[in-house]
Amino acid sequence: MTRPSTPSPASRAWREIAFQPSFAALDAALHECLPADQAGPFGAPFRWPSPEGLEAAFANNGFDDVSVYRVEHPLIFEGGVAQVIGALAASPIAATVAALDSETAARLRSAAARHLEPLLADGQVRTQMVSNLVSATKRA
Repeated sequence: MTRPSTPSPASRAWREIAFQPSFAALDAALHECLPADQAGPFGAPFRWPSPEGLEAAFANNGFDDVSVYRVEHPLIFEGGVAQVIGALAASPIAATVAALDSETAARLRSAAARHLEPLLADGQVRTQMVSNLVSATKRA
């Protein structure tokens, strides 16, 4: 018995950090305040391949009918800059940020506020998240 194959969502990956304005601003602040080896891991979730790279990776690993779609969603941090900075607690550098001395933590908050300022509206940070959605059919 054979079953017809239909494309289905196979994966979703964030686009590069440059496409995520709030996280790009936070990344800039981190690189301004921390050594590169401490700030660098923050960007890890945004280092997936390009749409073309994702398509090739799926095609080379047993998938047919591979399509990659750009998906954009609004992202609103109602708590403003403090809420964006709070997102560091769920990041790859959470332990590093938690261990910062008070002077470095204050510099980071100040740098983040400066970099996030263009995204502020009515006390909220308003931006978007951009990801790639991969649809593919697994070869039998």
